[in-house]
Amino acid sequence: MGSNVPIAAICGFFSWIAFAQTGPSQNILEHFVAKPSARVTWSGEMAKIDTEQAHAVITALVVEDATQEPAKIRGVKIDLTGAAGKDQVYSSEDGLGQMAAALDEITSWAPRVLTKPGARNARCFGSKTWPQSEHMFSASQCIFPDWSGLVVSTGTQFRFAGIDASQFRPGVIRARFELRGR
Repeated sequence: MGSNVPIAAICGFFSWIAFAQTGPSQNILEHFVAKPSARVTWSGEMAKIDTEQAHAVITALVVEDATQEPAKIRGVKIDLTGAAGKDQVYSSEDGLGQMAAALDEITSWAPRVLTKPGARNARCFGSKTWPQSEHMFSASQCIFPDWSGLVVSTGTQFRFAGIDASQFRPGVIRARFELRGR
């Protein structure tokens, strides 16, 4: 019975990925922000995640544009920098709860799956993917022979050595809280 639990968790990941690709419009914020008539009416830094190899800043923001419908969208922008380059990923407010739950799931299950006897030397667990316009945002907890940590990918890979997915969660939760009622 214990060996079926990781399989169920992995199946849940694939179900979540399918939902993310067909579910609420999480990528609208990036398109909205790019319009010349759009302006950020409120923003606040929710979290910074710094390692030697990569850095992330999670910023909650409210963007308004009277020429669009809806005229206001709330969400987060995640700025990523690392040896491979720089990138920005946006997620509308409606996807933040799912993102937090996915990060929780990776944090909870990765230690059990990655330390399982007989596992290969290099392995990852997670790969939650959130479609973000032209970007995809995925997070995986990884163990390699020379390092371990969180890998965040947007098409560019950012390695956060020595940390797990739980480091991103407080910024996402804080953003959800701060955006309510704005």
